[in-house]
Amino acid sequence: MKSERRNTLPLLVLTGILGMMGFFAWLTRNPDAELVRQAEDWPVVGSWATWFRDRYLPPPAAEDGNAEGAFTPESFRPEGWAPENRTRETDIESPDIIWVLPGAVLRREPAASSPAVYEFDAVTTVIRLGRRGDWFLIRDRGSRGWVYLEGYDEQGGPPYGEAPEPTKALMPRSPDAASLAAARELLGERERVGSLGPYVAYSDLDESELWSYLDGLAAQVETLYSKRYGLEPLGNPAAALVVYRGELAYRLLEKRSPRIAGLHSTGHASRGVAVLFVGDRSLDEVGTTLVHELVHFLNRRAIGPALPPWIDEGLADDLATADVDAGGRIRPGELSGDRSEAGGRLVIDGALATLYRLRGAAAGGELLPFARLTSLQWEEFVRSQQRQLLYGTSAFWVRYLLDSGEPGLAAGFRRFLAAVGAGKPATPEMLRDYLGRDWAALDEGFLRWLETHPALPSEPLTPVPSPTRSRPTGRGAPPPTPSN
Repeated sequence: MKSERRNTLPLLVLTGILGMMGFFAWLTRNPDAELVRQAEDWPVVGSWATWFRDRYLPPPAAEDGNAEGAFTPESFRPEGWAPENRTRETDIESPDIIWVLPGAVLRREPAASSPAVYEFDAVTTVIRLGRRGDWFLIRDRGSRGWVYLEGYDEQGGPPYGEAPEPTKALMPRSPDAASLAAARELLGERERVGSLGPYVAYSDLDESELWSYLDGLAAQVETLYSKRYGLEPLGNPAAALVVYRGELAYRLLEKRSPRIAGLHSTGHASRGVAVLFVGDRSLDEVGTTLVHELVHFLNRRAIGPALPPWIDEGLADDLATADVDAGGRIRPGELSGDRSEAGGRLVIDGALATLYRLRGAAAGGELLPFARLTSLQWEEFVRSQQRQLLYGTSAFWVRYLLDSGEPGLAAGFRRFLAAVGAGKPATPEMLRDYLGRDWAALDEGFLRWLETHPALPSEPLTPVPSPTRSRPTGRGAPPPTPSN
């Protein structure tokens, strides 16, 4: 009996080995089998499955058909191979441009389990380098990776053959794990975990006065947002905050992000994480940055992601430039900033300095017409040589529409924001229709309001904006990306 078992065991082992070899041989002939494609999303073996498909997928057929005289009978094609949908991971000589919608995620490898590089928060054109089914190898502003575009029609035009999908209010987004981990890593052993208003906060601060001040501001923002803009954000706050004591840690994080590298921002919000720093800035400067970033989270929950920059940044700076009284209460209808005399000159800071600069720009014909401002895309807005002016102009347009007292403007603007939050397109034309005035009348009223704004009456002394606090607040000098 024992002898029979010893004779059977090698046969079973040999049979198993031959079976595995046969299965492997079958896989090499069918690298696009459903089993292999599913395995790309499995833990541990996912990267191996991706390598296997890269290794054994046959080269693609030419996208414009066979060369003249070439012969590729169907019987010669491996089973399951679809040449029109399978392009190898190689750069093409003349890369095509494709469209990516908000919410798409750039990943290192063509698998859902692959680490995310970043998420697109606006309709974006990118360079197409290759394709593997619904996975596209792309290049976007120096970053290279894979993005999943289900059912994408490359012949359909921008995007997917239709106009961009309208934005709409979304439920709050939890912090992206990778983004939060990268920001927290720079806190090191000094990290403390607490809360600022309803938000979880990570920081290396220990000044109780500053923390208490920021906590008080964060606790007010959502209520003031709803009251001022007539909107009710969906759900409850879910984002996270990271606050650095020093500026160096923030600059290191900023440099690593393709979206904001080189902007020299004072804070940013993206993928459910807002990051800012204290450095040598004053208490109120840090507070305005915090308020600005929190408004971006609320914009997503009340109106939607991928908003036109004048709305996203204008609303954020509108609340960020509001005055904060001695008791720490935000007063949305009042402008922050002080005026003081120094050496026969009137020194202005805060939002008052922005108002003064807008008056000068208006007198010099430097302000963009409202129709043009509302048409700017994100890259045009934040990469402009006049970006500080654009941020200030957007914030004061919001203030003009809400606070000027001109008949119908405040109500029309709030109805417009509500309509966008319900899925209507945030186009300049729709805004103009809700406001009930033509562009010329709107521009004329705005310029008149700037010149006569009671917060900055004419002064006999020469006004000089403060060199340390006259820049736009929030995402600072200049502000970075819109949140998502």
